[in-house]
Amino acid sequence: MKDSTKSKLRVKVIANPSAGAGTSHEQIPVIRKKIEELFNDVEFSLTNGPGDAVRLARDAVSNNFHRVIVVGGDGTVSEAVQGLARTGIVLGIIPFGKNNDFYRTITNDLSLDKALRIISQGEVVKIDTGIAGKRAFVNSVNLGVQAQALEILADNNDSSLSRNEFVLNYKAVKNRKQLEYILKIDSVQIKEKLDIITINIGKYSPRGLVFTPFADNSDGLFDVCIVKRRRKLRLYLDLLRARSGLRPRNTRIRMYRCRQVSIDSDSDVPLYIDGDKSVLIGTNKSIKIIPQSLKILKEPAKAVKQDK
Repeated sequence: MKDSTKSKLRVKVIANPSAGAGTSHEQIPVIRKKIEELFNDVEFSLTNGPGDAVRLARDAVSNNFHRVIVVGGDGTVSEAVQGLARTGIVLGIIPFGKNNDFYRTITNDLSLDKALRIISQGEVVKIDTGIAGKRAFVNSVNLGVQAQALEILADNNDSSLSRNEFVLNYKAVKNRKQLEYILKIDSVQIKEKLDIITINIGKYSPRGLVFTPFADNSDGLFDVCIVKRRRKLRLYLDLLRARSGLRPRNTRIRMYRCRQVSIDSDSDVPLYIDGDKSVLIGTNKSIKIIPQSLKILKEPAKAVKQDK
């Protein structure tokens, strides 16, 4: 007999056993038990590789689930968003990634107890998503040196590198690739050599860096930060400053708010979307905001005030 004290919502759980450098699989049985204590109707699925979370999220939409709970990091969340954006199904998250950049826009408390409280008692709010080419995303698009750092991490099996910010930034700056695209940020055209382009919905970029400290993921606008070509030492210092929040300290750093960014390039444009390697192809290389297109569970405002 089903427990009448549990929520009657139908819940689909998508769990990535490889999240957090493979540490999540040890906790998944515990998490499953705790979620089943909260909801009467739970279907639990594990991902087996890239693209699985997209498929499972779409299946949840087709089978009329009320909520999808993702157990994993930014990559798993981003995949699920591709299946959930503009569907009305509510997304909840139990964070198990290395940085959890998107989840930190919900709360900085990464504990399991807090996550369970939010998915069971949280407030449903609408936030923005974006479309880059044909790919939906929920947090950020990165080109330039920030993308180069992600490339180095993806190609390097040494986990200590991800913890050594100084060495990683040095390698990224040393191997920087020149960006000479013509950008159109809404109606503003930019044709200059650039070191960094970051197009954010939320505050945090991959690796926990903050290039857009004033971003609001429900205002219907991208926050864009561009860093013009500069000396390597200055660029290195910019990356270190981005740990606590980059500001437009000089004319080499500029910030914009917009609804669309277009990239004019005859060739394909490699970039990172929500921390995953991707590419924009074809003639229409545009990145657009889709306002209020995703429902998520967030800590109620009253709870935030009480915690303070």
